Amino acid sequence: MLNFRLTLLLASMTIQVTLCFKCEFQKDKYSTIENIDCCNIVPDSSDIAQNFSLEVVTDVDYNGTEIGSIHMSETEYPICKMFPNLEQICINDVKSVDENFLNHCKKVDKLTIITTEMEELPENFFHNNLELYRITLKNNKLKTLPENIFTRLKELLSINLSENQITFLPANIFNSLPKLERLYLDYNKIQTLPPNLFDGLSNLEVLALDHNEILDLPKNIFTSLVNLNTLYLYNNNLTVLHSDSFGIHRQFSDVTLHSNKFVAIDEKWFDNTNIENITMIDVENNICVNKIFFNEGEDLREEFKTCFENYRPREE
Repeated sequence: MLNFRLTLLLASMTIQVTLCFKCEFQKDKYSTIENIDCCNIVPDSSDIAQNFSLEVVTDVDYNGTEIGSIHMSETEYPICKMFPNLEQICINDVKSVDENFLNHCKKVDKLTIITTEMEELPENFFHNNLELYRITLKNNKLKTLPENIFTRLKELLSINLSENQITFLPANIFNSLPKLERLYLDYNKIQTLPPNLFDGLSNLEVLALDHNEILDLPKNIFTSLVNLNTLYLYNNNLTVLHSDSFGIHRQFSDVTLHSNKFVAIDEKWFDNTNIENITMIDVENNICVNKIFFNEGEDLREEFKTCFENYRPREE
């Protein structure tokens, strides 16, 4: 079975789709395809030419006899009615995404929506997309998301919400995602985290919270993340690190806390995070400590002495 990416062709300001396999390819004046020695027309490709302008569909993945993925720059078209077996969609550089755009996309498992003017999404946006395992909503203008927007998506492994304008996240927005492994919330405007935000994410391995405005970490906010090994918290406004900020963790290998405003750290935090197993801890550009440590183990305690001396317990 032949796999290749096909760039769509310009002809009279419409899309002409030519998908090739197992026959001689004759290049014409509209074609941008070279060095392909096969040619055939996919069924219903004429529908694309009739219904889509050049700006709508920019490229197609073709696998044997079916369209596999489509990149689009407009979303006003029922693309999944035309391609019911579509598995991947990428939407780029649009002002908005129609709230019903994904209604018929029941087999889509990877969705990318980037660089749009979107400020919000409806709660039922992914209601029919139960196969989704990767969602990328990067570099948009989202300010928050509905609490139940991911509730039905039990297969999700990765969510990327980087580079938005998120200031607030509902407490239970991720709690129904037991398979989630990677969560990217970096480059937003988050100041506070709900105490139960990460409850139930027992398979999460990577959590990116860097480049936000986080002021404090709620008690035991990371406790349920028993498989978390990489945590990015740099470039925030944290000043104090309590022993109960992380809960008890044994999996950490990479902790990045640089460019915060730490003046105090509870020495018990080292015991709870099993500091001897951490391969790298980056606390550069803080007030009471300013260094990157690699496999230092117990020697770290002397380096953090000033932070320990400044520490005062959390007020209940």
